[in-house]
Amino acid sequence: MAARIENGIYVDIRRSDGRVHNAIVTGFNKETSFVSVEWFEDGETKGKEIALKTLYDTNPTLKGELPVKKKIPRRNSKASHDRDLTTTMIAPPPSQIPTNGIPPRPQQRTVSNLPVRQATERKTQHHAPLPPPAPAPAPVPVAAPEVEPEKPKMRNTRGVAAVQPVAKPEVDEVEHTVVTTKRIRQSLPVRQPETRTKASTPTNGRKSSLPGYQDKIGQARAERRANHEEKKKMREHQMNIDPGNKNWQFLSMIREYQNKVDFKTLSMSDLTSIDGRIIVCVRKRPMNKSEIHSQEVEVVTIPNKDHIVIHRPDVKYDLTKSIDNQTFRFDCVFDENVDNDMVYRFTAQPLVNTLFDGGHATVFAYGQTGSGKTHTMGGEFRGKEQDASNGLYAFTAADVFRLLRSRQYRHLNLHVHCSFFELYGDRTFDLLAKGEKKYLRVLEDGHGKVNVVGLEEVTVEDESDVIKLIRSGSKNRFAGKTSANACSSRSHAIFQIILRGKDKKLHGKYSIVDLAGSERGADTTTSDAKTRLEGAAINTSLLALKECIRAMNAKQDRAPFRQSKLTLVLRDSFVHEKSRTCMIAMISPGMSSCEHSLNTLHYANRVKELGVEDGTIAKPIDAGEFMTVNNENEPDLSRATIESEINANEGIILDKTLDLVDALSLYKKKFLELAEMASQADYDMDSFATRMKTNLSSMKKEIFGMVSQMETHVNDFTSELQSERELLKRR
Repeated sequence: MAARIENGIYVDIRRSDGRVHNAIVTGFNKETSFVSVEWFEDGETKGKEIALKTLYDTNPTLKGELPVKKKIPRRNSKASHDRDLTTTMIAPPPSQIPTNGIPPRPQQRTVSNLPVRQATERKTQHHAPLPPPAPAPAPVPVAAPEVEPEKPKMRNTRGVAAVQPVAKPEVDEVEHTVVTTKRIRQSLPVRQPETRTKASTPTNGRKSSLPGYQDKIGQARAERRANHEEKKKMREHQMNIDPGNKNWQFLSMIREYQNKVDFKTLSMSDLTSIDGRIIVCVRKRPMNKSEIHSQEVEVVTIPNKDHIVIHRPDVKYDLTKSIDNQTFRFDCVFDENVDNDMVYRFTAQPLVNTLFDGGHATVFAYGQTGSGKTHTMGGEFRGKEQDASNGLYAFTAADVFRLLRSRQYRHLNLHVHCSFFELYGDRTFDLLAKGEKKYLRVLEDGHGKVNVVGLEEVTVEDESDVIKLIRSGSKNRFAGKTSANACSSRSHAIFQIILRGKDKKLHGKYSIVDLAGSERGADTTTSDAKTRLEGAAINTSLLALKECIRAMNAKQDRAPFRQSKLTLVLRDSFVHEKSRTCMIAMISPGMSSCEHSLNTLHYANRVKELGVEDGTIAKPIDAGEFMTVNNENEPDLSRATIESEINANEGIILDKTLDLVDALSLYKKKFLELAEMASQADYDMDSFATRMKTNLSSMKKEIFGMVSQMETHVNDFTSELQSERELLKRR
């Protein structure tokens, strides 16, 4: 039975979706009884293996038998020939036909509805003219005329079926059958593929030899649908995190990144002295009201005390959104929860001792306009008013006066002077001058000393005098409108605290610089000519400042401080042998400021990489260093920090104790005088009461204040000792 399956014959096959169409046999494996078939669909050739039993169910005629054909004498009767056209004989399989690969032909088909003209034309093409008709015998199937048939071309035919013959037909019968079948098939319309329901699908067929082929297809389809549903739910969840945010995809990716980070932000317990001539820190400001209202995405992550990550949004050519995580390392990194006091403790405070040691200290804030430089240097804003007592200017002045009165530096008999001026373009103005702004000239004398001619130095007695100077000078600064800030500082403001001896000889200088906001050229295309010139002058001076810092760290003999007025004024800060500098890079957290933040960090990183002692470059590090749960390889600096804080508090407590003893000795002397006065018989009681009241009031104010300060330092000292003991126990 299987011998009728040959390569090249057409059979009907059933697809997994119930469709039935024809295919050509390309192979037959007798050992496994599986038939290989191929067909053309959607512009490509497809194939599969079908069990022989399943193929028989779809093509039942493959198991049938052909009736035995008897050779009947040829009749030339036209009527007989017309009757022959009404029935087509089914051809045997190719294995039983001794011709050159004639494919099988369809089952019996009636052609009574064919046009007579068409049948006649086809008949006359193969037969000679017939004689007058003779009496017609009973209708019997007859063989076709012995005419050499055309070699049929293989065509995509459906419904081809054959039955197994009982006896092998003669050659002339086969030829007649082939020719007749060809004529009729050319006149019949092509049958469209049948679509059968699943109910008609045979259930008793054997499965494919491919293990679970159909099951795998169904399983893969189910998995794709499940994944699609999961992605859809995840997408809806991500959109609901911040409804209405057009950048919700970036927000979701950033939060996914942050969920993997082991956050260890900076705290006061990390306070330690940072060695080196350059200190580079970064501060991130919080989101402002405008950014919150416009649903800005925060693209800055601070995982620990000395790392910062910028999530740069990116859209690829196929509109796929992604983020590029760029990591930087600095001495200190402050998040949005840190106040000005903590920033001062880590940045400007370690440089105060340099002032008393006869050196030059410089602190400057760098960043784009609106990133919080003036807020950090001058103090927090309460509406439109600035609290000058809460900035680095005031904090530095308070520490200067504290050390000036301490036992360590009291014997130097130093006096504090302050100056406040600004650099606007190439011009210099005194911010403390009364009336109109006073234009100053910056000149260099024959000894290489730079002097600001006409700059007023105001003598101050305490920090309250300094705060008054800061308030009056800040109101006189140049301000303008930029693309990023409606009221932006357009000048470099320099506040200097100068220590001089009795002969007015310079002992030390502390410069606190609030730099103008850096800008990109792309942001000034819509600005007027004045604003563009301001931006060009600002960027030129900032570039010169960076070059001077490079020379300072490289310990070069000459620094290019003459490239701008800013570096010329700060010349002593770069060339003095006891100079130290601290840079605070200010960045904005919003996605719209991402490029500005990256430029600021690259600028600061350039300064930091030059400050590495061993000459290596401090490149951005791998995020895995702070994204692991157990940071075993990270150096533990807590012990050194605690020991440094203990030593600092120990010195402060000792100074406070000696100051308290001196104050108590003074009041002891005063009260002994009053006691001696009261021991006399005729003393002035009114005078005694007045003096006693005055001494008690001043003693209460001074002594109680000193005791309160000492109590705070002693409590800190005790807690630090306890922390050190706990740390030693853990080790």
